Amino acid sequence: MTALSSQANLSSLNIATGTTSTTNINTGKSKAKKTKSKTKSSKSTSQTVSPTSNYNTTDDNTTAEAEKMREFFRGIKRDSVLVSATADYSAHQPSFGFLTRHRLNAVLPVIPSRPRLLTDAIYSAKARPLQHPHSIEITLDLLRAQDTAVVESPTSSSFSDHHTSPKITKFTNCDVLRNGKIVKDETLWVRGGKIVDPASLFYGSFDGPDEVVNLGEKKSLIVPGFLDLQINGYFGCDFADTENIDKNIDKVAKGLVKYGVTSFCPTLVSSHPETYHKVLPIISHKRGNFSGRAEVLGAHIEGPFLAEARKGAHDVKTLRSAPNGYADLLECYGPTFEEKGAVIILTIAPELEGLHACIHDLRKRSDITVSLGHTEASYKDAEAAVAAGATMVTHLFNAMEAFHHRDPGPVGLIGCSLQNSAVEKPYYGIIADGVHADPSSVRIAYVAHPEGCILVTDAIAAAGIEGDNFMLGTMRVRRKSSVEVVIDGTDTLAGSVATMPTCIRNLVRFTGCTLAQAINAATMHPAKSIGITDRKGTLMPGTDADFVILDGFDALDSSTQTKRTLKLAGIAICSAAFTVYAATVINNVIKENNYNDHQKITVAATIGSSAAINDSTPSPETLDRLSSMFTINSDKLNQIVRHFVSEMKKGLDSDKSGLLMIPSHVVNLPNGKEHGSFLALDLGGTNFRVCEVLLDGHSGARVRQSKHTVTDEQKALPGDQLFDFFAQCVKNFLIEGLASPTTNPLAEIAKRHWRLGFTFSFATNQVAIAEGYLILWNKGFSNSGVIGANVVQLLEAALKRAGLASITVTALVNDTIGTLVSHAYVQQSTRVGVILGTGTNCAYVEKIENVTKYKNTNPNVKEMLVNTEWGAFDDEQVVVPRNKYDVKVDRSMNGMGKYTFEKLISGMYLGEIVRFVLVDLVKTGEIFSAGASPELKMPHSFETAFMSRIERDHTLDLSDTRTVLEDMLKIRRTTLADRRLVKSLCELVGKRSARLSAAGIAAVVTKMNKLDGCTVGIDGSLFELYPHYSNRMRDALREILGLSAEYIILEQARDGSGQGAALIAALAEK
Repeated sequence: MTALSSQANLSSLNIATGTTSTTNINTGKSKAKKTKSKTKSSKSTSQTVSPTSNYNTTDDNTTAEAEKMREFFRGIKRDSVLVSATADYSAHQPSFGFLTRHRLNAVLPVIPSRPRLLTDAIYSAKARPLQHPHSIEITLDLLRAQDTAVVESPTSSSFSDHHTSPKITKFTNCDVLRNGKIVKDETLWVRGGKIVDPASLFYGSFDGPDEVVNLGEKKSLIVPGFLDLQINGYFGCDFADTENIDKNIDKVAKGLVKYGVTSFCPTLVSSHPETYHKVLPIISHKRGNFSGRAEVLGAHIEGPFLAEARKGAHDVKTLRSAPNGYADLLECYGPTFEEKGAVIILTIAPELEGLHACIHDLRKRSDITVSLGHTEASYKDAEAAVAAGATMVTHLFNAMEAFHHRDPGPVGLIGCSLQNSAVEKPYYGIIADGVHADPSSVRIAYVAHPEGCILVTDAIAAAGIEGDNFMLGTMRVRRKSSVEVVIDGTDTLAGSVATMPTCIRNLVRFTGCTLAQAINAATMHPAKSIGITDRKGTLMPGTDADFVILDGFDALDSSTQTKRTLKLAGIAICSAAFTVYAATVINNVIKENNYNDHQKITVAATIGSSAAINDSTPSPETLDRLSSMFTINSDKLNQIVRHFVSEMKKGLDSDKSGLLMIPSHVVNLPNGKEHGSFLALDLGGTNFRVCEVLLDGHSGARVRQSKHTVTDEQKALPGDQLFDFFAQCVKNFLIEGLASPTTNPLAEIAKRHWRLGFTFSFATNQVAIAEGYLILWNKGFSNSGVIGANVVQLLEAALKRAGLASITVTALVNDTIGTLVSHAYVQQSTRVGVILGTGTNCAYVEKIENVTKYKNTNPNVKEMLVNTEWGAFDDEQVVVPRNKYDVKVDRSMNGMGKYTFEKLISGMYLGEIVRFVLVDLVKTGEIFSAGASPELKMPHSFETAFMSRIERDHTLDLSDTRTVLEDMLKIRRTTLADRRLVKSLCELVGKRSARLSAAGIAAVVTKMNKLDGCTVGIDGSLFELYPHYSNRMRDALREILGLSAEYIILEQARDGSGQGAALIAALAEK
């Protein structure tokens, strides 16, 4: 990030407004509302800069004028605007910036997380204004006019340097079609219009979901949004209509979403050059993702370089060849053809003069897919075209040579191996409307090459509306039946009126494939064919959050009405009903829940795969040695539980136990009827949150919050300056939350008495509900003057210095205590709270007479919540087995010999354990023949998120594991045996973690004498996100507790550090 100096030249600036949302924690529903910001740091609301008309006149820049522009922006809150600048601060590319304190900062030149409203025009070679309907161009003329009535300049008394994150939404209780495979009982996480890896959120930035969308009791299937690569028009619109192309694209883009289509290629049939010259620039301009519409990927040009004998519905007067090769293509299509991404697919007849040479030229361009269609090519001609670079066949079977046993023509490309082994079978589009190709032909093609099948509608203007007569390019067509459209006066088919859901349903009917496989033909396969799987068609992390939610897949009949909800960028666009197949008939047997993925493979392929597996297994001796080091059997688990209970009793009596057993001074659990508005502060390792929690008295809560990054520099400030930063964040938060602007916001805030709960996640000697003394800093903090001090007094003093004397800190909260209280608010049977994430801890409800080291003076107090600090269990190394790699991790971390139980369990350490093992295995020659990479040797390079991804990898060749090892850790040439060994190691380390945490829970419920039943609320990424973690915990509980384990309910808890702190502040008043 580069700061502009006072001498920077500025010619024009743009402001774009955005929205944020308020989330209902209890229901998971979110209600969007207009705000003034498109922020990256705060989830609270901001003020608005009103849109104005464009000002296109700019003057020569001077230092004084540039300073006037900066002065204008000093009065605008940094969080309320994104600024794009056509400034001369970059020698090559313009960019956009944002305001921080009193400086205009620039981001050069492109950031991956930039909002979609900032179009690619911002990054072109020429400086252009922001292209968005809600943007304002601020020019020097506007500043001279001082027209505050046109552009309102909100003021702010302070600025902050923190950064915000877009809202995180989690979809749960669903199955997900991810990367072509059904993942059962999965969750889908969305942030900023992208699919995100939840493990990375937790292990990296420690972010949880802002909104949880539970898809109901009936399991739903989430699939990628459909892609249609061949669509000539729809809803009465034809894309060759040069007069109306702009509005036609908009109308079709908006209408397609109701059919689940989220991306498409406007297709142009054979036309005269002037048509392409007019239409292609507009299609190119329309590319990109816009709110509420299907995304225009780029044009598919079908013609005019086609065979006259196979013209189909194309106008013969427009057809041509290319004797001058690529120059003829450029002359026909115009200069837009040269723009990267303007044209995605080009359909040609390769046998025509000059076209074979064009394929070679087009192959050099990675952005155009060459497809064969409307062709008289023989099989040899078609094979030569594929060898030259063609990778697709347009609407297979239609407008090409028919299959013949001596010359199968282009159809033969999908049925046999090509002579050139370096060339793969091409993809092929197929119109599964039951008219363009007989069901038996579709079945033959699919069985021959299922991975290449691409469903296309080939829709024309007649699709989606009533009527009989329409245009297709220059040809008049008529509707012959509900499913057939022909050239007027003939029986020649002219495109289709099918919808994509109809084609998906028909592919299941015609071929017997599963619904998942049919959907792949409308999602992953087309995305692969044009090289955009990094954005579309897979629902993998980093791809666009365009998806369809399908409900109702448990019917036993062959078809069922199901509800479909479409999401663009993770935002609901529409819902509709259409018929899908929920079961399929294979060999006359109905397979229920047919979206369960299955693959038909030949006996030869099966034998070959088995041989590969047998030749690619890790050394049994290595596996046995590692298993013995990381496996904890049932007998050892029971020993751990007995010792744990003994240490709990010692810790309740005195401070001589490894378990600190800290009294929390919280003596009540919520009953769900608590109500009122409370503030909560949450200080973790990286982030500081300010929350306002509104308890509704019915086990529900609404939360408004802002999140701030605590920098390494701030972690080293004197203690009073750190707490001043906290107070300033609170002050900004409360000012932003005022119902209306005021000249004296502090006076308005002071009218109300605020009660605050402070979650302070550090070892503290807490002597009262609102009094605690820091024992030791960790997590990178080293602020002076805090250890041994009352942190509540430090916070209240800072609040007073900030003018916030009306705030009273009524509770000092440990995050685990908060987790217990927060879950008890919604589930009153909760008696234990556990954190299983970056760190780990446990809290529970203890009878007050058992807490003998606490001097109780209130006879009405019967119970107290106790913080076990179980991370320090068995630091004396009495019962928990540790191996040499555990010792290495302990010695490499701060606090050697302390919190050793946590170092075996929590997400902060698991990846480092695996890394130490792998480095050792490389030294002994048992893995990675090419040696360890510098990245692998780097401490903490093997993240626990990698373990999660590897354990989720169920591909035959462990391709996701290869990505982690070779692409992320730069290890060269891993073998299948290497990858299997890494996966086995991750399973061993992850399973040990789950079993040890289960032993701790078993000990706590045993000590509480709650074996007859209680609920355990568990927060953290390990329990929620790590594959099989919760099931491994339950298995271990059964080994330890037997049948009693069935009465111990493990449930996901939410926001103990925010909502839990507010609840404890409320309980403190009782």
